[in-house]
Amino acid sequence: MRWGVLGCAAIAEKVFNGAVQASQTGELHAVASRDLERARQWQERFGFRKAYGSYEALLQDPEVEAVYIPLPNALHREWTLAAVQAGKHVLCEKPAGLTAAEVEAMVAGARQAGVLFAENFAFRFHPQSVRLRELLDQGAIGQVLGLEASFTFRMEERSGDIRLAPALGGGAAYDLGCYPIAFARFVFGREPRSVLAFGDLHPQFQVEMTSAGVLDFGEGRTAAFFTSFEVPGGQRARILGTEGEILLPAPYHPRREDHVIILRRYRPGRSEPEEERIATPVVEPFTAAVDNLGRAIRGQEAPLLPAEDAIAQARVLDAVLQSARDGARVWLG
Repeated sequence: MRWGVLGCAAIAEKVFNGAVQASQTGELHAVASRDLERARQWQERFGFRKAYGSYEALLQDPEVEAVYIPLPNALHREWTLAAVQAGKHVLCEKPAGLTAAEVEAMVAGARQAGVLFAENFAFRFHPQSVRLRELLDQGAIGQVLGLEASFTFRMEERSGDIRLAPALGGGAAYDLGCYPIAFARFVFGREPRSVLAFGDLHPQFQVEMTSAGVLDFGEGRTAAFFTSFEVPGGQRARILGTEGEILLPAPYHPRREDHVIILRRYRPGRSEPEEERIATPVVEPFTAAVDNLGRAIRGQEAPLLPAEDAIAQARVLDAVLQSARDGARVWLG
């Protein structure tokens, strides 16, 4: 699968390019930047076959089959639609769009063009998530009733960071909050019926530095999430069931050192839980995503994350932002 990359973004530099190189199905075919010299530097550094000085030129390359879009959030809709209209399959960084309406247009465009579109929640493709789904479906911790999920880091250098630019789709909810939201939807296997969220705008940047809230999945099932640009700590999740709990040190992007599921089960008559540590294969999540999409495009397997999932995700994120603005619970559906 010949991949094109739109823009020399940090996530492509640090993760995606290497993930394609390590994949079984993909190759780095072309990179585009508004600065041609920078694209040529990437061509030499990462082994791209071609370098372009505009996104449009890359999309006109008939040899490019699939496009990775790591551009600022506010540009996802524009360039996804341009890519699918050019007949390219698309893997778009999260969040796919700034509103559900944007994502609906992107998915409709891909469907009309007959190409595949996926939002890059890479954890969904990782063996850790596959194993977690099996454990939950087998009732390893009984009925799942609760989830506590967080994703935080302290942004030390704030000058010029696009994550703090409201016009580009900045803010903790878009950048970090989307992860625990997607994870909660995956864990419960359904969509939340309501959202109560919090996130005040920073007086200087006019985006929320912290986004937190509760997703109500009905039948007593809730997910609490906390995300922030101001708190060190990284990522973690705790799934609570009637017979035990599951801890994940790295639910959204498991690495070599932390790809483990900690299963704790409580037995009648015992005060301490039985603990089991379940390791999963060491795979870069982006590589797993690239290989699934490559095989899906070739018709060799089904896509693990269908395009419609991006629409459902965007609707929940819409509700989170609305609830934080209005200071009230928002019902979905």
